[in-house]
Amino acid sequence: MLQNILDNIFLGVILLIIVGIIYLPFYFILRKKQIPILRQLSYLGLAGIIFIILFATILISIIGSGLNFNPPYHRLNLIPFSWLFDTFTMSQVISNIIMFIPLGFLLPIVFKKFRSFFNTTLFAFAFSFFIECFQYFIGRSSDIDDLILNTLGGIIGYGIFILFNKWLSTQNWWKNLLQ
Repeated sequence: MLQNILDNIFLGVILLIIVGIIYLPFYFILRKKQIPILRQLSYLGLAGIIFIILFATILISIIGSGLNFNPPYHRLNLIPFSWLFDTFTMSQVISNIIMFIPLGFLLPIVFKKFRSFFNTTLFAFAFSFFIECFQYFIGRSSDIDDLILNTLGGIIGYGIFILFNKWLSTQNWWKNLLQ
């Protein structure tokens, strides 16, 4: 299990490098507009985390096993917190939460409209819902617990943003980041 997590981290780093390379043309455009480097990095971070989430949840299964639109292979769990009674490991629960924390943290930094609890939570929920629906239709399992835990991760990330905003609100670099 630890090796699987380390493999995913390694893939995430590689994907972040790829996203960085793709981002370079945008960097030069944003630089001409005199957007501060920290703000540019927050754009890159948000794009990177969205790409990593999509890779970890959807793309890796398509690459590994292809698409499977055969309904008998689809699995749908609509019973909340079934992992409490199943052989679901705690590392999977924690991974589902941790995966969405950066999303909940970076959304309000990059976009002003996500500086509300409701909007950030709604986006985390909707993004997770999209992933779960897509997973179901490509032959993977879809689970209400993943939806709940991913949304919780987004909420935790937003809470961390609120704490940072409270602690750093007088710092010029933080103000520039949030412009």
